Amino acid sequence: MTIPVRGNNPETWTGNDWASEYPDNGCRAAVCCVECPLLFCKHDDPTAYRAFQVRQRYQAIAARVATGLQSDKKHRVEATAKVLGITERTVWRALSAARRE
Repeated sequence: MTIPVRGNNPETWTGNDWASEYPDNGCRAAVCCVECPLLFCKHDDPTAYRAFQVRQRYQAIAARVATGLQSDKKHRVEATAKVLGITERTVWRALSAARRE
């Protein structure tokens, strides 16, 4: 009885061969590579991944300020900075970046 063996040439591999050789376990950016929002893998371009992280963080900060209970924006910024343990300047920077996008 002959057992079929995968060849050494990747061009002849089927989908299952690729999946077994290179499992798609995802990373912090996405659950799997197919669903990743990055243009290039974070391992190939760490600078772009860092920019992605900062953008995500700033969007979260801006969303928190927008949903604050205080009527005055300055007070919402102060409250957000206090809760998140960051400076008010960082919150204003996040709001500015969110406005530009």
